[in-house]
Amino acid sequence: RPFLEVVEEYVRWGRAFGRKDGKPWTADYAQRKDGHLRKWAETLSIETLADLDAILPRVEAVLGQLVEAGSAGSTVSYLATSLSSFCEWCVGHGYLRENPLANLRAIDTSPVKEPRRALTPEEIGRLFAVAPGWRRLAYAVALTTGLRLGELRKLDRTDLDIENGRLRLRWKT
Repeated sequence: RPFLEVVEEYVRWGRAFGRKDGKPWTADYAQRKDGHLRKWAETLSIETLADLDAILPRVEAVLGQLVEAGSAGSTVSYLATSLSSFCEWCVGHGYLRENPLANLRAIDTSPVKEPRRALTPEEIGRLFAVAPGWRRLAYAVALTTGLRLGELRKLDRTDLDIENGRLRLRWKT
């Protein structure tokens, strides 16, 4: 079967009841899973499920390149899990006899050893100089509120208090 066709089925399944507790994946999570699997298909030239046979060494090579390029262990692990959990789902649904990534070793997800830091005013200036207008606004809100990406995405027009020039920040959603 075509790989991307099965990926679409997997994502539809996940949007219906993909979590361990039977609840659906969030829209954001489903979109990331779909994106990761499409990236794997492109990177490893996966066209059909048969192309997954004996793919472990190729997957390990890609993951190794990501680690060498400086990607965080948690990011690399998340990408590996996207493909591995898809393969496990395929086994459970009778599309594969066994998970070709069953022997994939765990990836060190220890936090990055270099501490994160705030941008300097000069770095902020350089960032704002090259960012498109809509993104500058998002960066300004993030820098002044401390909101993370997911929290920024949840903001909507009702959070904007134009009359008082304020942005209402909800700590619970």
